[in-house]
Amino acid sequence: MRTYAPAENPYRTLMVDLTHRCNMACANCYIPNRDVPDMDVGRLRGLLDELPRRTEIRLVEAEPTMRRDLARIIEMVHKTGHNPYLISNGLRLARASYVRALCNAGLRRVYISLNGADRDDWYDHIDNLRCAEKKVRALQNVADNRMLIGTGTILVTVQTLYVGASFRRSLLGGRIATRMLAGAVRWAEARNAREIMIHVTTGIDVARTDRFLRKAGFATLGGNYALPLSPQAGPQIMDDDDDWSGE
Repeated sequence: MRTYAPAENPYRTLMVDLTHRCNMACANCYIPNRDVPDMDVGRLRGLLDELPRRTEIRLVEAEPTMRRDLARIIEMVHKTGHNPYLISNGLRLARASYVRALCNAGLRRVYISLNGADRDDWYDHIDNLRCAEKKVRALQNVADNRMLIGTGTILVTVQTLYVGASFRRSLLGGRIATRMLAGAVRWAEARNAREIMIHVTTGIDVARTDRFLRKAGFATLGGNYALPLSPQAGPQIMDDDDDWSGE
């Protein structure tokens, strides 16, 4: 997997994980680690100053509005010549004065997750919280400030695949991962899914995970790995005896 120094960045969009803290506990959450320190603002400023061209900076994970200095971060992104884009669950955006402050800091684009649309029973089932009123109010506040709005709704089933630390560097760990992935593929195919998308969240052995998934036939798509499920481009699941450790 190739890495780039900030000054060599070839991408138009960068994802910045501001915090792993969150004010929700969704059933489908793909960020299980809550004790990861917040990103250092000075480090972020250094990265922004080195980028060679105007870049969209997506402020994400787990919930950026948990940071009290979010408006200052947005202003910093804006003043260094880049475009801030907030990815949020929207709960704190239900307060009009807060949204105005973010807008005044330079925010012009917001994405809000709307897994339950305007129905509390759906949010209760998917996100473990009856929050429809706040979500709708957040949308209205963002619209009132003439920001561009993006929304997302879960239309898929989320599975968590995890191999314990004691197995990861052994041949047995490769076999466990192989069988879990093959099981997920069979499960998806049985439900006529068109593709599997994997979002890697733990940050453990990233390079080995990249080799593991590419060897299985996955390709990168945004910040995820995607595998088409079709007769023409079906999954290339390896045998148990194959070594997926990448070593």
